[in-house]
Amino acid sequence: MLIYMKKSLHAIYAVLVVLSMASCKIPDQNNSFQPMEEGRFWLYTIEKNTTDANEYLRHGLRVTNTVSNADTTTALLEDLTGKVSVYKKDNAGVFLNSNTTNAKTDPAGRISDMHMILPAQPKVGDTWHSYSPTYALESSSAPWEKLFTIEANLNVKNQIASVSASTTTPAGSFINCLLVTSIGKEAVYLGDYLGETIVEQQRQAWYAEDIGLIRLEVREKTSSSAIKEGLFIMELVTHTR
Repeated sequence: MLIYMKKSLHAIYAVLVVLSMASCKIPDQNNSFQPMEEGRFWLYTIEKNTTDANEYLRHGLRVTNTVSNADTTTALLEDLTGKVSVYKKDNAGVFLNSNTTNAKTDPAGRISDMHMILPAQPKVGDTWHSYSPTYALESSSAPWEKLFTIEANLNVKNQIASVSASTTTPAGSFINCLLVTSIGKEAVYLGDYLGETIVEQQRQAWYAEDIGLIRLEVREKTSSSAIKEGLFIMELVTHTR
């Protein structure tokens, strides 16, 4: 889902038109925090700090198909590699199934194993559980002979921490944003050498009204000395409607 980017982030910023200032006003319903109109496109830069080094990447998402009825909206979001995820909105909130691989056709019959991204009409203190992948736990240092990556889906507890948060990305400065914090801790079996290892994750996600996710910051660590802490930061560069 991530494509390696050889040029520096400064080069990316120089050639992209960015937003100068935006507001993340809280709308009447949460649906505008994850727009689903066909043709929407988001481009992000990623800084990934692992045991080995810093890595710079990019990530893009485009809405390729939307189906709506009186109660729900489903949409297909395709990334730069062609992987497709299914999003659904209903009266309960926004849900995601990121395991769909061949959902090029009508998404309505492909909704399964959904987990909540945001609740309907979010308020400070609202909590819910979902699953989060690990982002930055990898190493090629000894004792590994090749790149070793911890890939696990963690059960995390999410909370609406603020409805008036501020943040800055290459797309501009944002005020009055929705901030979601997430914490997960789980035992993961990593084979005979490492055995069972505790993986911990702390995540912060900022959302802007009528734009969606504008910044994601994930910190991870394990109980194993063979894999150090990881940091993953994804920031919005540009967004088109």
